[in-house]
Formats: sequence, structure tokens, C-alpha cells
Amino acid sequence: MPEQQSAGKHVITSVAGRLISCHADSHTERLLQAFEPADENTKGLVQLKVNFTFDETSLAKTLEVSSTDFAHLRRGHEHAWITHHPRHAETLLLSTQSRARLFVGHEAGRDATITARPAIASVSAWATRNELFPSHASAVCREDDGLLLVGEGGRGKTTTALALAMCGWSLIADDRCFVNAQDEALLMHGLYRTTIVTPNMADRFPEFLGDHIGVTSEGKIATYLPTQIAFGKSAKLRGLVLLSQNHDEPYQMTRLTPHEALAAWQQTFMFSHPSLSPERSLFSLLTKASRTVPAWRLNLGWDFQKLDKVLRRHLEEVCTTLITK
Repeated sequence: MPEQQSAGKHVITSVAGRLISCHADSHTERLLQAFEPADENTKGLVQLKVNFTFDETSLAKTLEVSSTDFAHLRRGHEHAWITHHPRHAETLLLSTQSRARLFVGHEAGRDATITARPAIASVSAWATRNELFPSHASAVCREDDGLLLVGEGGRGKTTTALALAMCGWSLIADDRCFVNAQDEALLMHGLYRTTIVTPNMADRFPEFLGDHIGVTSEGKIATYLPTQIAFGKSAKLRGLVLLSQNHDEPYQMTRLTPHEALAAWQQTFMFSHPSLSPERSLFSLLTKASRTVPAWRLNLGWDFQKLDKVLRRHLEEVCTTLITK
């Protein structure tokens, strides 16, 4: 996987303090806007280099390898994710300084997911290899303490996270959050400063939307975060909230049983790449999370001020308990 030195732009971003260098050629510079630049105080060696390339020839050759709409191929430490609709491919070489490439062609603009979360497959695989586990969840925080919002697709994770962000919380992630263990705490981290919402939510809450990116293959609206929403890079994971659509008792929170909590944690980490990390690392994280992080079920409602009040109170109670121990 030779490195590309073509003209273009680059940005240094980070996740969990690990530096990622992203380079885009003149045709793919827009992809860099999805990343939050690394803090100037973040020091160290770049651990992942990502190149975004407009290359119809290489893309066509890569797509010939697979006849299915989507495929994940692996040979030793090399990986490839091939997608025919829309046409794009990712490659990743895992090493001391890992390297990834995203090939796009003329059709890539048809799916805004590529622009909103570029190279998400290879970044997630690299992160898993470094025991930084991707979770299918939204995440918000107040100062250094945060909550992970989980649930099935369409349950309201993104809407709830954006609603809380409009009430003074910081948004860490609206769909893909990275979780790792550090000392005695679990931490969660964000990477993409973007959001993807349904057309219904976009019409109902236009304040959730920033500069337009495009429409995804699922018909959702992708935008950059609006200026009024603060982006949180990292926070201590203080609670898991399983979202429910029980409208008979909105805003009620009930503590999950240990079995329910473990099932919720397993569901949110189902998008990890277990083959890239020792199984005991993921098992250790799941065990630690289910035993030490409180988990609740929350019945959703459309009064965002009430949601803010309920979740803020529970977060404060958890933090107070930790201080008094």
C-alpha cells in the first residue's frame, strides 16, 4: 500500500489521544471537514495515516474483486472494504504506523455517509486493534462526565443527543463513539463533527442542522454540526441509557437489571471487529462496563427540557456518589 504524495490538503485529528493524519487530494478535500482537528497540546507520533483519493481506475480494479454489494476481505494484516452502491472502497494495513486509503469515484457524492463519516470502517478496525472499541451509540457530556445513549436503529439516539446538546450538553458522537478503559475509568471519545438525521427530524427541528453535506442512501440528511452545538472530544463514561418508546410513562428512568445491562452493552459493541483484538480485551471491557457503570431505561418524550432535567439529575447523582465513596 504505497503512500500517496499528491497535492491536496491534510488535517491532524485524534481519538483517545492517538493522532491520525488525514490527507486528501484536490478532488476529496471536502472529506477533511468531518474531522475535529486535534488539540494543539496533543503530542506524539501519528499512529494512523489516512489518504482520501479520487481514483476511478484503482476503484474499478478493487471492485472487480467482489461481486457482492459489500465485502470485507482480509489477508494477514491487510484489509479491504468494498462497496458497490455507491462505488467506494477502503483499504487498511495494520502495523506500528497503520495506513488506510479511501478510494472514491464520481458516484461517491450520491451517499453523504461517505462525506459525513469518511473511512469509518478502516478507522474503526484500527481502533479495535488498539483496544479502543467502536460503539453504535450516541454520546453526550457535561464538562468531563458523559452518558452513552444506546438502542436499536431509529429509536431516537441522535435526536436525544442533539436535543441535549441544544440544552447545554456537549455532543461527543451522534452514532459512532469509541470507548476504552484507562486506569479505573471508562472513557468515551468522538471523532466526526457531523450528524445524520431523518427528514422528519430535519423538518421538525431545523436548529439541529448545520451546513448541508447531502443525502444518504437511506434518505437521511447529513450536515456538519451547527455552531450552537458544542463538540466534546472525550469524557468519562458515567452511565448507559437504553432508550425506549414507551409513551405511556414518558421521561421515566428505571435501573436495568445486571442481565439487561450486559445485553445492552453487548448490543452497542456489536459493530466492533472482534477478530482484530484479543477477545479477552473486549470481554474485560464488557465486564467492567456492566459491573461499574450504572445503566437505565429511559422512556422518551418530546419535551427536551424534561429530558435534560431527568438526565442531568441522574448524571449529578452518579458523580456525587463517586465523590463520596
